[in-house]
Amino acid sequence: MTDRFSPITSAKLAFILYCVALFALYSFAIHTKNTILCNIVSSISNLSMGAMITYQIWVKHNFDTFWKWLCIAICFWGISDVFWLYHDFIGFKNSEIETTYIVQVMYLVPILSVFTAALLMFEYSMKQYAKMQSFVDISVLIIMYMSFFWFVVFESNIEIFFSVKETFHFLYLVLNVITFTVAFIVYLAIDTRHIKRHKSFYMALIAIIMFGIYDMYYSISVVKGKILANTYYELVLEIIFFIVLIASFYAKDGDVKRKFGKNKEAPNVILISKLGLLVSLIIVAILVSGRIDLTWISVVMVLLLFYGVLTHNISNVKHNQALIKKEYILRRNLEGIIKDRIKELNSKSEQLKKLNHIDPLTGALNREYFLEKFGEFIKTKPIDQTTDVYSLDLKRFKVINNVYGRYIADEVLIALVEKFKKIFSKNSLISRFSGSDFVIVSRSGSANARRETINKLLATIQDPITINDHTIHLKANIGIAQSETSEIKPSDLLSYANIALAEAKKDSGKDFVVFSDELMTQMQEQNYINMLMSTMDFDKELDLNFQPQYNLKSEKLTGMEALLYWKSPVKGFIPSSQFIPIAEQNSLIVDIGQWVCNKAIKQMATWSHKYDLKELKLHINVSPKQIDNTNFIQNIMMLLTANKLDGSSLGMEITEMSLIDNENLVQNSLFVLKNHGITLSIDDFGAGFSSIGYVKKFKFHKLKIAKELIQNIATNSQDKEIVKTIIELAKSMGLKSIAEGIENKEQLEILKELGCDEGQGYLLSRPMKASSFEKLLKKIYAKNTLS
Repeated sequence: MTDRFSPITSAKLAFILYCVALFALYSFAIHTKNTILCNIVSSISNLSMGAMITYQIWVKHNFDTFWKWLCIAICFWGISDVFWLYHDFIGFKNSEIETTYIVQVMYLVPILSVFTAALLMFEYSMKQYAKMQSFVDISVLIIMYMSFFWFVVFESNIEIFFSVKETFHFLYLVLNVITFTVAFIVYLAIDTRHIKRHKSFYMALIAIIMFGIYDMYYSISVVKGKILANTYYELVLEIIFFIVLIASFYAKDGDVKRKFGKNKEAPNVILISKLGLLVSLIIVAILVSGRIDLTWISVVMVLLLFYGVLTHNISNVKHNQALIKKEYILRRNLEGIIKDRIKELNSKSEQLKKLNHIDPLTGALNREYFLEKFGEFIKTKPIDQTTDVYSLDLKRFKVINNVYGRYIADEVLIALVEKFKKIFSKNSLISRFSGSDFVIVSRSGSANARRETINKLLATIQDPITINDHTIHLKANIGIAQSETSEIKPSDLLSYANIALAEAKKDSGKDFVVFSDELMTQMQEQNYINMLMSTMDFDKELDLNFQPQYNLKSEKLTGMEALLYWKSPVKGFIPSSQFIPIAEQNSLIVDIGQWVCNKAIKQMATWSHKYDLKELKLHINVSPKQIDNTNFIQNIMMLLTANKLDGSSLGMEITEMSLIDNENLVQNSLFVLKNHGITLSIDDFGAGFSSIGYVKKFKFHKLKIAKELIQNIATNSQDKEIVKTIIELAKSMGLKSIAEGIENKEQLEILKELGCDEGQGYLLSRPMKASSFEKLLKKIYAKNTLS
């Protein structure tokens, strides 16, 4: 069974040579008119080929197809030949059985088998062919050929069919016409361009068409009295069976189950091809018969005209149906695409809606959606509960971002939100407003419950978070506001929480501040001051005082700090601790700072030129927003040049916040200031987050110890220890230390004992106007010591 994979093997080739030898012997017998030999050879040849074809089809599992009927046809033809041989050799002269009847019945079996095979082929190809068109094609061909036989061949003589012999041949003729017609229609239905894939099928189809033509001519000849038995014409039948044999060699497992390609030529081209073939067949029929019957020609012309018109209409209908089907398929596919697209868009819309509601990093509510839900949260508050708002800002979170990187900082925020979710109920609203700013809204039934929530929140924030072996410690300022009514505006309640947060940020000793009426009064006061500042006349309302700075060991004057005062014509004297933070918020600090620099540098230049001051330095406080201003350095340099003052006479005091908020810009600015001899000091060192890294990186000259530490240095051992550490740190780094806010002798003695370099405060000297400070300069010019 290995030969199923190879069309022509050595065994098959040997059988082919065997068949060729029989064919040659058969030809010789015909030539010598040896009837017995002709019948013997044809019987052996047909039975041999039938047996081989049956074997090939059996091993290739195609026996349940048209091949079965072709095998029956060839085998039974061989059997019929054997019977015919027996008839010729022995004869039935003394038998009562009509010999001709028996022989013709036997030859009817293979003709019917070929007819059945043609019908099965037609069934396989019907999927690729229009039913109406196939009916028209078959009907036209049958009518054309039957009319040809009736009018031309048999000359409309009905008596010719009355004998048994002619009746059988007429039956043969009808079956062969239908067989030929069906096979011809199959040939037109399938795409012959794929002949290599269906080689066995095409060869079998051609053999059936040839058999139909062969037997039609044979039957007509017998009816007309022409004997073709044992003539060269019978060699055609052997060639037909040989073609079927070769086709069986090329057959494959399940061959007929393969899909046949549809004839994809244009309908008009197919119609012309059909008409051309029909006309060709008509001409061949006329040439073979040698007669022309005008009646038949008329019938054929009408038939062809009818066929052309009907086929054209069927093609148009089929084409329109194909277009409709294609349109339906396209519409269905388009509807499917639209549905899928709508589904995808709905999914994307849900995702976008979720993204519009949720902070993409932490999963907390974003600001917009929080504000939308906040109003509903207040309105649905139970009567016996309060709405609590926690406005939270992480302290120095930018330091974490800068030191550990963006990834670690993000992971810290994510972990913190997850901790918040464990503290607050699912009904609470947790929102991230910006980088490290959060707003949480919850409900509480009592002051004790609210106090417990605050403690849990503080403990959760202070609980270290570990990310990739990095342990992060957090602190936060929290502003808290509460409301017992559901009629309060969400914006007002949130504003109260933010006011409390702003107050918490001012006082470094408080982790949280609860909004109160007193705080509201204070905020109103700040708003009032802000309004007065908008109409401030700097030259008329602002003034500078100067507080001396001394070397604590030698008691010599080392410099002075320029302190700003505001006397409003409406409100009177306003301390700088009140209006400077407000100026920081409304950005007026940049203009105020420029005014201070102008006034202080001019005054220092006057004193320097008048008293030839070389050791004294004027210290000016610089706001973070001033450093952020790109014109700050340029303005300072212009003032020094315009007043002919050397940079060594000037000092700048900068808060640590300035370093954190804009590190790169500050580093560049400080580099320029140092290159011009300006002394740089860190103000309020030790009050909050104090980074040694910044001190080393920016190479400051002085550390100015925070006033809060100096105030408690005599009574608080921890503060004293911190001050000692700062002084030792300064010495180890080659920096000077200066203490501010020295108000009593005990503080002064401790600072001297700890080795602090310089100091200032009410004990040493109060701030004084320029005229009073100049008197001090005149006195010190003669003796630069404390009196």
